[in-house]
Amino acid sequence: PAQNGSGSWRWPLEDPIRITQSFGSTSYSSRYAGGLHTGIDMVNEANRDVKATRKGMLYRGSISCRGGTLQYVRVKHAEDEYNSYYLHVNY
Repeated sequence: PAQNGSGSWRWPLEDPIRITQSFGSTSYSSRYAGGLHTGIDMVNEANRDVKATRKGMLYRGSISCRGGTLQYVRVKHAEDEYNSYYLHVNY
C-alpha cells in the first residue's frame, strides 16, 4: 500500500515508492538490536536511482552485519548537523 510522509525533505527515490519496512516495531524488527527497525526500507522497481534528500558531502563505508558486510552511503548535510544514511545501496 502507498504511504505518504510529511516534511520538507525530498524522498530519495522517484514515485512510485513502495515501503517494504517501516520505522519502529515491525514484523521483522525482533531481528534488530533493541527490537526496533531504525530506518525506512523502500523500493522503486522502475527506477533504482537514489538521490540525496538534501545537499551535502557524500561519504561511503561499510559495517559488519550478521556475518556479512553492509555497504552504506552517508550524506552530511551542509545546512545543519543532520546526516542521512542510505543502506543496501550499491556503489
